[in-house]
Amino acid sequence: MLNRIFCFALFLVLGNTIQGQTFDPPILSNDPTIPEWAAKMYAPSPNVLEVDRLFRAYYATHPFKQNNYTRYYKRWRRYVTPYLNDDGTIHYPDATERQAMADASRSVQVQRSNTWSFLGPIVHRRGKYAVTDENVQMSYHANVYCIDRSMSNPQVLYCGTECGGVYKTVDQGVNWEYVTENNIIEDVSAISVDPLNENTVIFSAANEFWRSIDGGANWTIVGNTAFQNLNIKAYQFNFHPTNPQIVFAATNLGLYKSTDNGINWSQIFSGESMSVEFKPGNSQVVYALQFNANTGISDFYKSTDGGTVFTIKPNGWFSVPAADEGLIENRGGRIAVTQANPERVYVLLVGESNAAANLQLRGTIGIYSSANAGESWSFPHGQQGMPYDVNTHPNLMDFDGYSSDYDQIYYNTALVCSQLDETKLLIGGLNLWRSNDGGAAYQTVGGYIGNLPNMHVDLQEFKVYKTSANSEEFWFSSDGGINLSNDWCTTHESRTRGIYASNFWGMDQGWNDDIIVGGRYHNGNAAYSPTFDTGLFLSIGGGESATGYVNYSPERKTYFSDIGGRKIPLLQDDVIGTFSTNLYPNESYYDNASSRMLFDWNYWNIAYMGRDNVLYKSTDGGASFGPLYTFGTDATAKVYWIEQSHANPLVMYVQQVVSNVSKLWKTTDGGITFSQVALPQSKRELYFTLSHTNADELWLAFTTGSNGNKVYTSTNGGTLWTNITSSALNGLSIKSIAHQAGTNGGVYVATFHNAVYYRSNTNTTWTVVGTGLPASIYPLRLMPFYQKNKLRLGSWQLGVWEIDLVEPSAVIADFSSDFSSFTCPGDTLWFVNHSVCDSSATFSWSFPGATPSTSTSLAPKVTYAAAGTYPVTLYVTQNGQTFSITKDAFITTQTSASIPLAENFESGTLPSEWKFYDDGNDGANWIISDLASSFGQGTYNMFFDNYYIDVAGKRDRFLTRKLDFSSAAAVQLSFDIAYSQYDNNYSDSLAVLVSTDCGITYSSVYLKGGDALATAPDLTSERFEPINSQWRRDTVIIWDAAGASDVIIAFENRGRYGQPIYVDKINIQTLSSVEIPIVPNVQVDVFPNPVSSSLTFRLKGYSGKQADAEIIDVNGKRCKEFRVLGSQMELSVNDLAAGIYFLRVKTNSGMMQKRFVKQ
Repeated sequence: MLNRIFCFALFLVLGNTIQGQTFDPPILSNDPTIPEWAAKMYAPSPNVLEVDRLFRAYYATHPFKQNNYTRYYKRWRRYVTPYLNDDGTIHYPDATERQAMADASRSVQVQRSNTWSFLGPIVHRRGKYAVTDENVQMSYHANVYCIDRSMSNPQVLYCGTECGGVYKTVDQGVNWEYVTENNIIEDVSAISVDPLNENTVIFSAANEFWRSIDGGANWTIVGNTAFQNLNIKAYQFNFHPTNPQIVFAATNLGLYKSTDNGINWSQIFSGESMSVEFKPGNSQVVYALQFNANTGISDFYKSTDGGTVFTIKPNGWFSVPAADEGLIENRGGRIAVTQANPERVYVLLVGESNAAANLQLRGTIGIYSSANAGESWSFPHGQQGMPYDVNTHPNLMDFDGYSSDYDQIYYNTALVCSQLDETKLLIGGLNLWRSNDGGAAYQTVGGYIGNLPNMHVDLQEFKVYKTSANSEEFWFSSDGGINLSNDWCTTHESRTRGIYASNFWGMDQGWNDDIIVGGRYHNGNAAYSPTFDTGLFLSIGGGESATGYVNYSPERKTYFSDIGGRKIPLLQDDVIGTFSTNLYPNESYYDNASSRMLFDWNYWNIAYMGRDNVLYKSTDGGASFGPLYTFGTDATAKVYWIEQSHANPLVMYVQQVVSNVSKLWKTTDGGITFSQVALPQSKRELYFTLSHTNADELWLAFTTGSNGNKVYTSTNGGTLWTNITSSALNGLSIKSIAHQAGTNGGVYVATFHNAVYYRSNTNTTWTVVGTGLPASIYPLRLMPFYQKNKLRLGSWQLGVWEIDLVEPSAVIADFSSDFSSFTCPGDTLWFVNHSVCDSSATFSWSFPGATPSTSTSLAPKVTYAAAGTYPVTLYVTQNGQTFSITKDAFITTQTSASIPLAENFESGTLPSEWKFYDDGNDGANWIISDLASSFGQGTYNMFFDNYYIDVAGKRDRFLTRKLDFSSAAAVQLSFDIAYSQYDNNYSDSLAVLVSTDCGITYSSVYLKGGDALATAPDLTSERFEPINSQWRRDTVIIWDAAGASDVIIAFENRGRYGQPIYVDKINIQTLSSVEIPIVPNVQVDVFPNPVSSSLTFRLKGYSGKQADAEIIDVNGKRCKEFRVLGSQMELSVNDLAAGIYFLRVKTNSGMMQKRFVKQ
């Protein structure tokens, strides 16, 4: 191969303005297996709506699997979302437009003195799921792309985040300060500090290079006009260590150089360059990588004259096998050097292979080593490409070291060499790896695999600094934040406090309990409570879902699509509770494309959500959901935002997007029927909010509405709309809207990269709310929190903010309960204040017919001694004034259902008045599942998953409603069962229990486990999901409950980490005396019948020596029990009250029963 030489000549970059913003170059765009949606996404001017449609269509018929294309789509879709036009085209603001937006944001926010404050997360600690867990500070906080430490003052560091700007610390990362709040700064891809001046910093973001000379107090965009119009993105800056006038930038457009401390830049060579380094001790030697578009490979270049001339150094370098030319792509990697041996150079190369290639890289090429300052190269590991082995030949870029098929070269690729030992390397991909022999062998450290605790996955940038002859600091950033290690990553500690850049994709809050939860990009789910340390959020697990829902009940229950139900502890060091749920709403990582889990205003165990094109309902606190209403036949026409009227909970409004246009539907009967609301505009992205006191009053905002046509209101349920837009909203994109209850039509709107505005019917001028919001704020959701008179703003990229409500809310008294009815006298019902009031309010309750009959608690519990229908009244006193509300017939009694009863669970939710009983804090319980249905006849079943959760013998139950067996001599219970034992060591059981005293006590009528329960062979390779032939119908005769009127049947899982138990098609029917199974050739007679004092009974044909007998009443209560000796016996019944009784005789061969009447 011929050497290629680039000669450096000082010139200013010239060129035309490029319309658009830089995003990462496409990966494997020429692969013949590329899906159509990915090819469209990679097109020069993609239509986002078309890509979305093709993406959904593709995965409607293909199993979803993460790969290069899906990860690119996820990042790309979030990146382009704010800049979408209605037709799906993209308009990226140029530098002038972005600066104008920042100036506008600053100018409007000085109009008011009230100031927004950052609520958090300021710092994260690990949530505890066991008493022995450590509540340690963790970097599950914010995605930090880049970091650099001052060489002149080691206390000073700067970092750049994916979406939340730039931060500075002056105490080695113990605390960070946001230093770009007045600028619209996102996607900070590289940052560097002048080695001689801690106050001079440069960074790359949004196609621009920024510079500060006063420690981040002020920032300017550098370069001349032509340079500023380039679509340039730096991957790495590197200051000359002794002459900081010289700075290099490795960028998407090639290698650039500045000779005036980063003010002006000139191109050294074109072709994407991802890494540049100086040789330790000799700054005349500069190393750089350059991507060669002709070969698809990044080459190594070296300069020995300070960067004037660069020469390729191919000796021993990676080359594509001849048979695979054009089929392998390596866009770059990372260079590492070391003071321990200045001649030593390492390069980590990352690559991908076309499906037709023989050499399948699947993300990793490996680490090349040079012992002579890059003149020649060796490959110490010796093996490249598939097949991988996590122990001997790992894939350094994937999840588990051997099986994945994508890398994240533009994000999660990092390499450093120890400054004390040239053989020690740390490598970052999705995991952290180490090599102690110069890249010959690798060991896992932490991440998805490895043993280092509290280690975030997806490593971004590594920096190592020699601090003495025997010590060094290792700083690393990740999708979770920043960490420091002083022992080469044997241990590490989080250094993220004060970085605001948490990406909330979902967010919700409580009503009385000040709980905030949300799912975040990269960092799982977080939970806030003011009872925690200031600014502290608990990291409670999960991936990166647009999730997080709070039940306003007093139970601190929250819901997440990726981790299930969680009860948020009162104190940060307490254990997090868990509970099970079975279904979750539509969720998306881009705007206005998520539904929610909404809890009924009157009864908090009722919940609603949108999934696909269906509105679902739960009656058991979200444990199971079933379809309530289906909007059309197109499952891709999804149901998104839902609002329920607080004035009339039977009224709900539902947003659905059909063919990229939003529709609004309204129900006035709780979801039985819906009618379409005519909207003032046909747009995709809209937000709406309802009045607290008028079910027909609502407001809506259109994100892409033209000037003068953005916000509307209706006072008649959407029949007529009034435009309430003003010029104050010109040029702004509205991203959230919220009504403030207790005001005269007060409503807030939050705008993209600008401010929050407020108007009311009293003051009809849209006015800016407060000052202090960052210029780049990207609103997710506005939420008033009346207990503290606060307005909360959750954002996509800058955490949660709050400010005082613009005006005080008038008190509106209201309350709710866990259930609308009770099963049995003595059952407990729980109530909670649901008023618009602040924390100074006091409460007085009236519960006619209940114990206690009055209460002053925020959330009282009462019992009702008798069946009936009851009103409830709440009085709320605040600032010396009292307000009240009475809800008549708010609580009723459940009646016993007559038999026969048949339940096949085809509603998809727990049947009315059935219940779940959770025996422990393990997140597991019975759920309604669509994994199977007995004998293939239906869709749903009752399901307990012992495969993924070890309940360690806990006994979770589902219970029928109250049943009336008063006219039954005996009852037959039948149900379909499916079960496969895991093996003899992990075996589960099913019990059926019966209560005749309304659930106070239970007796067992069925117990099977292991092989006796199994309907299929043992299965250890995967979770058991039965086919049609792997079901069995079991039948039980229930004797003890005959004659009882308050019967409850419980199905109880006794799990031992085996396999799921499936139950379906429960049938309960009465057996007459003729139908009751009898002992063959044996007959029981009683006489006289009716009887007054002495009863004689005879066993005809019975040859046994003894039998057990009992007399039970019609309520199932055992009145007498005795042993029968011989075939005939006389028994006194003088102590029995007049009524109907049953004589039951049990023998070794079976059971017989005879009815008699006591006069």
